[in-house]
Amino acid sequence: MISLPDDILRHIFYILNKNDLYSYISLSKRFNTLFNQYQLARLMLTNKIHNYSPLNKCVNANCYRVTKDIFYNVYMRHNTLYRHSHQRAINKKTIIHKRLNYDVTSPYCYICLLTYVLNEDIPKYVL
Repeated sequence: MISLPDDILRHIFYILNKNDLYSYISLSKRFNTLFNQYQLARLMLTNKIHNYSPLNKCVNANCYRVTKDIFYNVYMRHNTLYRHSHQRAINKKTIIHKRLNYDVTSPYCYICLLTYVLNEDIPKYVL
């Protein structure tokens, strides 16, 4: 019961009679057997994913500097008028990574997702 978030505990206390300590103790024992820490974290994560609000730009503050060299190497070869900007966030998309399709919900752009979340090197064919 201690591992539950404060807002859930407030609702439980509101529903229970505050003078009835026995019902609180029995409820606490039931919650401790029903929920473990990983199930609660999974539940909170799925709630955040389903209530995701799309973003326009990548949440990485250094996204402009991190992706500048990569995009200049790719786009300046064919178009000398390219102006680099802060990259757009992935939001909810299907991306292809290592020839596999993934449904991704992310506030990062693809390059920042690779470097900071997946901790992988940027593919050599991009550079």
